[in-house]
Amino acid sequence: MVVLGLLLPQTATAEKVIAGGAGWELFSEGRVGGFFSWVYGQGFPAPTYGVDANGQFVDTPIFAAKGGGFRSATDQGQQSDPGLNIPPGVVVPNQGTINNVSVRSGFVTNILGFGVRDQVWPSTFLEIYIQLWTFIESPGQLTNTPNYPDAKQGYAKLEGAWGSFTAGRTRALYSRGLTDIEVLYRGPTEIDRTHYFGGNFSAGLIYGTPAWHGLRLDAGLFDPYALQGGNLTRTRYPRAEAEVGFEQRFAGGRVKLVLYADGAYQKVYQDGSCQAVVDPVSGSALGCEQNLAGVGYGGRLELGPVHLGVARYYEGGLGVNDPLEIQDADQDPLGVSRRFAGTYIQTRIDIGRVDLFAGFGFVRAFATAYDSTHTAQDPRDPMNPDARIVPFSIIRSHQGVNGGLTYHVTPSLHFDLDLVREQADWTPVDGYPGPRQVVYIANSGMTANW
Repeated sequence: MVVLGLLLPQTATAEKVIAGGAGWELFSEGRVGGFFSWVYGQGFPAPTYGVDANGQFVDTPIFAAKGGGFRSATDQGQQSDPGLNIPPGVVVPNQGTINNVSVRSGFVTNILGFGVRDQVWPSTFLEIYIQLWTFIESPGQLTNTPNYPDAKQGYAKLEGAWGSFTAGRTRALYSRGLTDIEVLYRGPTEIDRTHYFGGNFSAGLIYGTPAWHGLRLDAGLFDPYALQGGNLTRTRYPRAEAEVGFEQRFAGGRVKLVLYADGAYQKVYQDGSCQAVVDPVSGSALGCEQNLAGVGYGGRLELGPVHLGVARYYEGGLGVNDPLEIQDADQDPLGVSRRFAGTYIQTRIDIGRVDLFAGFGFVRAFATAYDSTHTAQDPRDPMNPDARIVPFSIIRSHQGVNGGLTYHVTPSLHFDLDLVREQADWTPVDGYPGPRQVVYIANSGMTANW
């Protein structure tokens, strides 16, 4: 199945047949557009400073926020807390403010796809498909930097009464139902979000059963991915993924119900000679191998113009925001993967040519043993070896609220407005409240597709 239809507005035509004959057809599909995006809010939390027993400023931070949050160009000022007793001439930056305007692609870039379908046997069809993605913005806002196309998909698929078999690079199975909810019920505008989970593209081999009363099973082996940091950078075996899905219409087609449950599993290993990495302070250890795994489930309900999607996932080592892209929040400083649990709810109401949408997402992080037990010398009392403190505040949760509308000028031309409030919270340390960051994003623009 060509998946671009899942990445376009609900009323769009998924593809156009260019030519055909004698049982084959050549088709194309695509999307172009751009969005004015304004991000405004608090900068990434600054380190927390304190005073010693004599009330004197200590220029070594007590702790700093570690991982997570939203990073962008920040205008920083100077700490002005009188309780810190900062001496004259000493500049301690504060959290600062993010204020950034750009013109960008949305959740999906510009896309150009071509495919050929042919009947190779009386009951079996072959589909060959290539899809290119390109961003409209220059990397790092450097206008002299070229935007290279990304070969996002390229696969061959056989399909018949026995099911389907796909070989190549295409959409993976884990948590793709969550992305279906995002794109179908929210639209293409939003750029910064709590959930990017799902919609991952990988090289793989996938078998799908034929649908039976709306029930189906897809299972695949995918090219393994290596962690981008730490010591566990080697892989041996493919990543296994599977999805059980159900889709059915009721009440004469007026009610649609879609359910899914999926999972992924892979191991990663230390490269070279294996030796466990042990933290001498806490005793926490990073072994020679680690399991990366996740499960997700949810569904969509459509009652005429009213649409509701709910998704849940629980994972470790697969990426808190971007699937299969480990970031600083995903591992503790020792290299052990943290675990996350997420919930996403999205609604959409169709009123003529206008779609109104609103949603909420929440991701909770679970501390590792290292996060909970590692300590360092308290800089406020450097001569006392018993004065210990946790030197970092780890990410505790991300949450986001969205709302907006899509106006369909025609089935292929759409104007969009998307407003988002994102919040990140970190754990408290030694009686200090956990840092917090709140960012607002406004996106508005136009997309056209065929």
